[in-house]
Amino acid sequence: HIPPLRKRRDDIPLLLDYFLEEAAEAMEKKKPTPPRELAILLSNYAFPGNVRELKAMAYDAVSFHKTKILSMETFKKAIGENEMLEVSSTGEEELFAHLETLPTLGAATDSLIATALKRARGNQTIAAKMLGISQPALSRRLKQRED
Repeated sequence: HIPPLRKRRDDIPLLLDYFLEEAAEAMEKKKPTPPRELAILLSNYAFPGNVRELKAMAYDAVSFHKTKILSMETFKKAIGENEMLEVSSTGEEELFAHLETLPTLGAATDSLIATALKRARGNQTIAAKMLGISQPALSRRLKQRED
């Protein structure tokens, strides 16, 4: 039994590299260099189509590739706006069941932002996407938190 790709996030960069090389060879192109943010973006995607979906994304990206650095736009379009893994996949009852009192809205917001930034490895654009807000909105919240 092989677990689904969403449970093997560490395999994503290796598989991506393999599929990019395979696609480039098949299309007689030079293998593009993926931006480091791409692995972070993909590690926060659920991959309902499993490894075949990642392979298709890589082939699609290489087919549209024109410069040395691979564009993330093809991957972002394939993932879609609302397909990022949720920061918490548990229900409301489970999320707060261990707490005697509920956190304040400010504390919950701070915790949610911190968790998203941790999962996005500090990348604010990806964290904002996971939270369902724009990157400027996340920046404003972070600035307010500092003040």
